[in-house]
Amino acid sequence: MSNGNSVLSRCGRCTRILAERRRSLSGMLLFICLLASAQLAQAACFKNPSYTEKTINMFFGKVYLPSDLAVGALIARKEFNLPLKGGQLDKPWNCTNGGVVNGDMLQGQMITGYDHVYSTNVTGIGVRLSRFFNGTDSTYYAHTRTTPSDFGTFDANSKFVVELFKTGPKTGSGPLAPGIYTKYYSVADSLSVLTTYLDVNAITIVTPTCTVDVGSKNIAVNLGSVSRSNFKGVGSSAGEKDFNIKLNCQRGENTQNIIALNMAATSDPTNKPGVLQLTQEPGVATGVGIQVLDQTRTPVKFTTSTVADTNSINVGPSDDIQYVVPFKARYYQTTPNINTGKANGTATFTIVYQ
Repeated sequence: MSNGNSVLSRCGRCTRILAERRRSLSGMLLFICLLASAQLAQAACFKNPSYTEKTINMFFGKVYLPSDLAVGALIARKEFNLPLKGGQLDKPWNCTNGGVVNGDMLQGQMITGYDHVYSTNVTGIGVRLSRFFNGTDSTYYAHTRTTPSDFGTFDANSKFVVELFKTGPKTGSGPLAPGIYTKYYSVADSLSVLTTYLDVNAITIVTPTCTVDVGSKNIAVNLGSVSRSNFKGVGSSAGEKDFNIKLNCQRGENTQNIIALNMAATSDPTNKPGVLQLTQEPGVATGVGIQVLDQTRTPVKFTTSTVADTNSINVGPSDDIQYVVPFKARYYQTTPNINTGKANGTATFTIVYQ
């Protein structure tokens, strides 16, 4: 009995030893798994304490759409340099064993059929935002990037790019919605290192709602032959004729435009108001110019500007209408002495919007 009990006792001890070894092995495997998980969790990027978030206001001002622009065409493109400071001040993250960063698009919805183009609050207008890492490599928003090590500093050639597209047959007018458009951040801390935004009126879309009537594209105003005796001194005029500029307009989408005209010409050297210089050709007359007046008989202010300003001639609001804008032209004596000869002149006009 004693021998049997001794054998059983020894067997029991062996069983306990094996069980203990299994438990120890299980514990060791569990410890290794937990250690591996802990190492994996340490792979992350955190904002560099010496780095200051960079912000870009994507300012364009007024953007005019060509009336014949096709759907899908690029309207405008602008590059913005990153406000870099140099060295470690341009290193956004400190990474341990790599990490993941996101570039989020916070406005609009991606438009089907376009490459990373997002809708805006203006009808028929889309926006695409991207960033150049250097002079050649780039990525569109939204995006995700990973690294097994670190991201380094922003390259000196880094740029942020804004592109505007015509995405529909009908386009509206007005400012793109203000606010934050993109953020670039690490998933580990969600702190943006590069943020882009729009102020109020930073990008204002102006859709042309008027075209020049066929009969007004080239207007010949015949002032006829005028005798030198018709002039009575500097500031006197002769040969006055009326002419009209016709604009075919339609009501715009969203915000309504105020239509205006800008007139450009080479001013007479005497700088008399609204007086353009005669075409300099053989046999040209001297001492006179051609003065242009608006419908209130106010001398026109010549301007080469392509936007509405204080020199513009107001026409009216965009509507389903044909505007007939009246003007007058006449010879104007600019110096005490007049020499007879050819007295031709030219001016051009441009439709602008307020």
